[in-house]
Formats: sequence, structure tokens, C-alpha cells
Amino acid sequence: MFNEIPVSAFSQTTILDVLAQFLFMVQVGPQSVLAAVEQVKGHLTRSQKIQILEELDTETHSGMRLQILRSLMGIKSAQSILQTLEERGAFKPLPAHQCV
Repeated sequence: MFNEIPVSAFSQTTILDVLAQFLFMVQVGPQSVLAAVEQVKGHLTRSQKIQILEELDTETHSGMRLQILRSLMGIKSAQSILQTLEERGAFKPLPAHQCV
């Protein structure tokens, strides 16, 4: 994924933005599951959505996925990108109440 080639400041900013957006999708968990449940059951309150996410243990599962993704970026040439994403909290799973 990351070769030993120089990356311009613009490219690094673009990479950071795209990766941060991608990691955020992992952080918030299975939003499509919530949408499917809501489609079948009808409108769900925020507390019902939180309960569903907690019952699915999405924080644990998202955390494992984020650790795997972080490990894939652990090569030397990606260190500055990795550090910036780490500082942004992009590898921390979100609790259910922050996902809805």
C-alpha cells in the first residue's frame, strides 16, 4: 500500500483526509445494520439505536478492525501519516452514543 517514494505535502494531506474519512466509517460501526432494523421496525429513537449498537458490541468489533488497519500502515514510509491519524483519534472506536 505504501512504497518508499516521496509524498508531496498536498498528496499527504489528501491521503490523510481520505483515510480519516474511511476510518471514521469504521469507528461509527455498522450504520447499515441500524438502517435495516429501522426499515423493518420503523423509526428508532436515539436510545434504541444506541441499545442496538451496544448489543452488537460494535465498539469492540470496530476496535479490532481499527487495530488491523493500523497495523497495515505500520511501515516506515507511512509513519507521519500514521502519527497524524493517531493524533486525530482515528484508530479509537467510538462508543455507541457517539455513533448515532
